[in-house]
Amino acid sequence: MADLVDLTLAKAHLRKLDTTEDTLIETYIDSSRGWVEDYLGVAFEETEETVTFPAWGDYLSIFKRPLIEVGEITYTDIGGADVAFADYTLATGIYPARIYPVTAFPELGTNGTITVALTYGYDDGEIPAQLVQAQLVLLAGLYENRGALSEDAVRAAKALCNKTPGLA
Repeated sequence: MADLVDLTLAKAHLRKLDTTEDTLIETYIDSSRGWVEDYLGVAFEETEETVTFPAWGDYLSIFKRPLIEVGEITYTDIGGADVAFADYTLATGIYPARIYPVTAFPELGTNGTITVALTYGYDDGEIPAQLVQAQLVLLAGLYENRGALSEDAVRAAKALCNKTPGLA
């Protein structure tokens, strides 16, 4: 797992030496990690997911990052069959990443969907320091306020998240 904030680091950050609140602190570790991941649309560990779209549009937006791979793309054709689609280009280096057709997207069947298999997330040890620090700031805010986040903690976490290099 790529998560760098464990109980030992969290307790050091909180200057907490005894074990009486370890379970509570572990809950705050999970909550603060979830907040950072949700705020930025990132995953702290490699994740495989299938995303479903109801229509093609001009392109498909991929809001997951860091994007490792776009796997199989399938769609429901006008006959109702699930068909693989491979005639696309992927624009990365922007957020969200975009999938464009080389020529045109095929016609989608009635009530059809598009599914895109994705792999995204950080490798072990690759989580930017700003995201670890944001998680610690949030964790401390949760601990100090017993589960309620102050505006100051959220503002500080957002500032750290927004300064993270490599997130287009």
